[in-house]
Amino acid sequence: MSVPAIAYTLIPLAALALCAIATTIGKPGPRLRSGIQHVAAGVVFAAAASEILPASARASSATSRGSPAPSCWR
Repeated sequence: MSVPAIAYTLIPLAALALCAIATTIGKPGPRLRSGIQHVAAGVVFAAAASEILPASARASSATSRGSPAPSCWR
């Protein structure tokens, strides 16, 4: 069963609309704002790690000779 890509965009769109409506009703408090920023930072960190770690894993597996030490220590 294949789901079109447009269907996957409906979830963030609904979340965006819900949050936009919620912020027109009232301002988020400091704890909620901190939580939202924490989640956003985690998403950014995960995206960066998913780009960087696979490349570094490939590079280290090609140069590693069974030593856990980085290549600059040898």
